[in-house]
Amino acid sequence: MVAMACYKLETLFGKFTLSFTLVTSLILLSGSEGLGEKVEGEYYSVQVGAYKKFDSAAALVARLKAQGHNFSSRAVNVPDKGKWHRVFTGKYKSRDDAVEAGKKLREKGVIESFAILMTEPNRGASQKKGDGNENVPLPHPGATKSPPPPVHALTKDKSVTPHKNKADTYIKTGRQAYDIAMSDFTSGRYEEALEKFKKIVGTGKDEPSQRRMADCSYFLGTRGDKQYFSQAIDQYRNIIRSYPGVNKENEEALYRLAKSYSLLNLYYEASMEFNNLCSDYPESAHVPESLYVTGEMFYKTEKFNKAIDKFKGYIKKFPKGKDVRDAYFGLGNCYSRMRQFNDADTWYSNALKECPTLEDIPEDMLSKLGSHYLQSGKYDNARRFFFAYLNLFPGGEHHKDILYSTACSFEKTGQLSLALKMMSLVVERYPESKEAGESAVIMANIGVKDPEMKVPSYILPGMDFYRNPIEAYERMAARSFDDIDMKEELIFRKGDALVKSGRYGEAFDSCRLLSDKFPQGKYAKDVEKNLSVSASHLINDHYAKADYIAVSEVYLNADKKILLENGNFDVLFKIGTSLKNIGLLDKAAGFFEDMITVCGKDKRINNLFVTMAEIDNSRGSYEDAKRALKKLPGKGQAADKKTVITVGKLMGDILYKEGLFKKAADFYSEVLGSSSDAEGIDSIRKKYADSIKEMGLYSSALVNYKRILKNSGSEAQKGSTPLIIGSYEGLGDCLFNEGKYSESVAMYEKSLNAIPESEQKMWTMFNIGRGYTNLGDKPMADKAFGSLKGDGGDEFWSRVVDYYVADRDWTEKYKDI
Repeated sequence: MVAMACYKLETLFGKFTLSFTLVTSLILLSGSEGLGEKVEGEYYSVQVGAYKKFDSAAALVARLKAQGHNFSSRAVNVPDKGKWHRVFTGKYKSRDDAVEAGKKLREKGVIESFAILMTEPNRGASQKKGDGNENVPLPHPGATKSPPPPVHALTKDKSVTPHKNKADTYIKTGRQAYDIAMSDFTSGRYEEALEKFKKIVGTGKDEPSQRRMADCSYFLGTRGDKQYFSQAIDQYRNIIRSYPGVNKENEEALYRLAKSYSLLNLYYEASMEFNNLCSDYPESAHVPESLYVTGEMFYKTEKFNKAIDKFKGYIKKFPKGKDVRDAYFGLGNCYSRMRQFNDADTWYSNALKECPTLEDIPEDMLSKLGSHYLQSGKYDNARRFFFAYLNLFPGGEHHKDILYSTACSFEKTGQLSLALKMMSLVVERYPESKEAGESAVIMANIGVKDPEMKVPSYILPGMDFYRNPIEAYERMAARSFDDIDMKEELIFRKGDALVKSGRYGEAFDSCRLLSDKFPQGKYAKDVEKNLSVSASHLINDHYAKADYIAVSEVYLNADKKILLENGNFDVLFKIGTSLKNIGLLDKAAGFFEDMITVCGKDKRINNLFVTMAEIDNSRGSYEDAKRALKKLPGKGQAADKKTVITVGKLMGDILYKEGLFKKAADFYSEVLGSSSDAEGIDSIRKKYADSIKEMGLYSSALVNYKRILKNSGSEAQKGSTPLIIGSYEGLGDCLFNEGKYSESVAMYEKSLNAIPESEQKMWTMFNIGRGYTNLGDKPMADKAFGSLKGDGGDEFWSRVVDYYVADRDWTEKYKDI
């Protein structure tokens, strides 16, 4: 009954006519791209490619299948042209049906061009010309030259039957092994295909197999196991480095490299690769997605200005693109988060023009639109989208939040009766939720503000919160064991209500409790004011009775700073006098001095917090350092750029020392992304490289170490600074882990001469010995280890070397057993 009454509130704000024909249309369209029913006699298919190489056709089929489309390939022998592999879809009774299907695929952006194949009984397939543009040259992904002309007269249609992979058979090599692996690949059996391609690559350099290995890892990652994305990243990087050139295969590799980074939430690296794709392949079909997705990544990382640039770039370059509406919404979201509400309104308006009705707006965007207008104070607009959401998505993900926000919009506009009814609905439907608790608090707040309002409390759940607010705060506080924010608000609200009701003793105790528990809480200033008001009333009352001990107890139980900043001269004088009268002369003198020298808030407080955090970090008090940093303004608040960079670097240092390398890399990445010319930027890049090296992303770490050395110029040759030394060591570690021992040793040796006598020098010498061991150069390894034993100065390194050499010799001796 209550729910019905609340949903009929639409009569107050106008009804929303909501059509659901779109959902029906989507259901009817599903499955339209399949092979269709079995067709007797001649039939027509949509051909989208023809290739001399089997792996090129297989790659196109795999890509289209990964996008959810049903395509196949067929091998045919063409007179005077040899064997070709055609990629096609569908079996249609008429040519017109096939043409229409091809046009739909082209309109959706799945293909750029197509031709029509006709298959006749006993004659096989032949290519037919059609109307319109369906016979323009077909796309050939992977080809470096222009595609061959469409194949016309076919005399025979033979399919290539892949070899079946059976256990315990002889090892197949060459083309036969590749075809078997490709059979698994095109069938979506990526794990089996990956193992087969690994064996082929292990027998020698094989570019097609290396590319398919990377593709297998990528597709396995898209199925949910994200560890494969890390493999794909290394494999694609190696392919691009080993087989340079601007071609279709490298375009796809670069795209999937960027996607792998983004799916691992490594947005800094992903955005760089998407930018490289747009720069190297400006005509690529992936450019629109790259622009849009980069904007989304910047939005997620709260780099709103950069996101705005990307979204605007997408709209300018692709005004009719499939993501243009979402780009408009993205711009609105960015400006809204930056609290530039007028700009947000403009872009939201552009987005809404792309949505003929409210039901065309995505669920998440309806929620964001309502929240935007709620924050910007346009409550009628907010309710318009909130009510649309409640009607369109009654069981939606944000339903609870929308009910609560709608109630808040009523409370903000003074429609308290309606606010109570909506809050009651939240309490009834989601009794254990945070929103229900917050609704109870607001109902109690209304009870404090307007206790005489007439509402049908006997039929609405939760009206006790309105009628007895102080008791409601206490009851809710007892329930909010884990929600610290809620507990803070409840204690504050209780103290505020006690002050308003003149119960100053209870109010003072409540405010003191909150001040002790949450000294930097979000209600800190209001608590200080209430504490000062209640303390002032108590002090005046006790002083009038000459109860100086009671006055002193109020002062000693309060925060002296709060009283000094908020109390008036008369009250402060009574405190000092009471301290003197009970014999606390030193305290009284100090208090009076403070009265003379009361100062306001220092503008350099942020630098102080940073300095404190740096000291705590140096002493190893990491938690204290992090608490100090959390007092600083965040990214969304008014913080100067230098402070943001300093805080990001320091948080990265702390997390790195704690072994939280992924979180540390995120902070360093944010600093690198916010400024490329900040002081000491290469030092931050070095720490970022160290972090991702510890994560096992050696290829990415290599790129960053090399960039540092490139920026260092001639200094890198001298190798005289800790930054350069550390970069060479980092390169050595990465190359060692990638099995490039000769290059690794070279990097270690570059850093060795400049390293002073230290523990690090011992480790570098040890790593050189390990490198020579893995290279099979036993004399050089023994020389390095011998030098280490001579320079170590204690038994530790002698024992380490003896153990390692003994293990090496044992392995060498018995490796063939």
